[in-house]
Amino acid sequence: MKTITCFLQIAPPCPRVEDLRYHWTQLSIVCQRCQHNEGQPPAIEETHVTRHLSQMLKALVAEEREQRVGGPLSPCMEYLVQEKVLAMLATHARADRPLGIRQHVYIFLVGVLNHLHHSHLHHTPIHKSLQPIALTGGISSGYTPEDSLPPTPSHEGTATTTSDSSSVVSTQKSLPKFPLVDALLNLCHSADSQISATAHDCLVGIASVREGQSSSTIARHTLLPHYLATRLVTASDSIPVDTEPALIEDIPLSERVRTDVNENSDSEDDEDVGEFPGRREVVTFLYWLTFCDKLVDVSDGALGSSICSTVREVFLDGVLRGNLTSDDEDTTSLFIALTAKIITSVSSPLLVNGIVSWLTEEAEDLDGGETSMRQQLMILCQQPPHHLQIQALRLLQVLMEKPGSMAVQSLVLNYMTARSYHDSSAAEHQQSSWSDEEDERYKHRDGETSPGSPAISRTLAPANINKIVKRFLTVVPEDLRSTTKDDFESYMADAQRQYRDVCRSCASFGWPREAVTPECPSDSSSTASRESRAEAEGNTFYEGPFLSMLMDFLEHLPDQDYDINLQVTSLVATLALLPHPHLHEFLLNPTITLSGGVRTPFTVLSSVVRDEDERKFEALIVIEEFTKELASIAYAKYITEGSGW
Repeated sequence: MKTITCFLQIAPPCPRVEDLRYHWTQLSIVCQRCQHNEGQPPAIEETHVTRHLSQMLKALVAEEREQRVGGPLSPCMEYLVQEKVLAMLATHARADRPLGIRQHVYIFLVGVLNHLHHSHLHHTPIHKSLQPIALTGGISSGYTPEDSLPPTPSHEGTATTTSDSSSVVSTQKSLPKFPLVDALLNLCHSADSQISATAHDCLVGIASVREGQSSSTIARHTLLPHYLATRLVTASDSIPVDTEPALIEDIPLSERVRTDVNENSDSEDDEDVGEFPGRREVVTFLYWLTFCDKLVDVSDGALGSSICSTVREVFLDGVLRGNLTSDDEDTTSLFIALTAKIITSVSSPLLVNGIVSWLTEEAEDLDGGETSMRQQLMILCQQPPHHLQIQALRLLQVLMEKPGSMAVQSLVLNYMTARSYHDSSAAEHQQSSWSDEEDERYKHRDGETSPGSPAISRTLAPANINKIVKRFLTVVPEDLRSTTKDDFESYMADAQRQYRDVCRSCASFGWPREAVTPECPSDSSSTASRESRAEAEGNTFYEGPFLSMLMDFLEHLPDQDYDINLQVTSLVATLALLPHPHLHEFLLNPTITLSGGVRTPFTVLSSVVRDEDERKFEALIVIEEFTKELASIAYAKYITEGSGW
């Protein structure tokens, strides 16, 4: 016995390829018996198939770890290629004999791909076998729901990018144009949330491929864009009408929400999701929204544009428009809150601008004279009930605050760039008196400016800042103020921090630094609205429906609910923080000469305070605090611009 033991200890180990050959032979024998058995095939637990697959994978992984990257195929991998092991496994998986083998074949394949060098994927026996195996994920199993197959990892996207694999797709006429995507879309409906989430990750990996016609092929020949849009429709339709709108804003977009929540899952975490009625359904909707946003973000123009256009056609113009214009107040309130959450949740520029343009485009840009969502929003802001007014105003503020969106340009700046609010007849006198003072100041400060830093803006940091601040602080007479102190400094810290944050988000916009009247007002903005161009050509000023509405609200401060007044002033302050010279001049410089009939926050508030019949205490408090806030923003801009922040 000792002799035998000693012999075994000194005998060389069995080559891994021989071990692999043995286990593959034994597995093949079992599968062939099942194929020829006319009766009910045995379950995989009744065989040794799982052990054989495990030992095969163990041998492959051990050998691959010893191989250098870019080297030749290892003996085990060469055996798999020569004997067409992967192709045979695909056949067994599709037949699902013995019952349940499909899941274990996928586990084996995932293990191989996780340790396989990318340089080996181009071998036809390897990548050609991936497609039929991937397609087995779209076939319902006759075993148990737990046998749903997990998608393979990111190697799938790599495999589809090879030129050889694309030729395989074209030669196999019986297969769909993009079978991998079709299989993954089927797996997205899995009752297992982990499988569904993994399928989504694989779709993201495929969408991010930048090779050949991959993106346009997915856009044209798969149901991916329509799938995303219909999931948004289904998820939004499932949200109960009695869901509290005010609670939607506070739902966090945590990683758990993005990856683990699935409307089909029955996990123990469901209790955390359902903290209030409807929260689970809202979280499910946000899951699909962020998944759609991620796909658009990683994909190139063809696929991203296709997804955005389909989402607009199916979801925005369908479900969302219908609910925002509903006669039922509860439905309208719920979907205003949901729309605001949509805007704050998405981040891909293409999807952000697609949603924002849908909300802010003019009626003349629509076909068939259809009422624009901009008009609907304005109506909601101006008509009772007041809780819908507050929500609609809040939605507009979310649009203004969204980094990189076109809302500010569409609703405000298109009407400002001609600078028609400024009285050009007084420009010569103003410029001469301005230049003397400003030039001395900037000559003195030129030495303080570091080389390469932008020039200090005379518009955003004017020399007469003290006069501007005093104008705002004296809108409310001293005898009507709640305090005799000019304590606008209490707003300064927040104003400076907010302005720096806004400047960072607007740094790429290419906005001008000075408010200058263009020589040809009609050409000042290629995207300006028809109304603003007509007004510019007539040398009059039209502030646009949005600013006009805000000025109307300021005029009626004494007659409005306190909550509406706070929301209106907050919205104006949001606009005032933007570093655009024309908007700054219009909102924050009461010293400029205005054209006849032009309303600014300063002129409107001054008029309200002068009207003794409108001097209501609550309104005066709002005006007093609001003018302090405007003064602090103007001064914060002056300090920040002057310091070069």
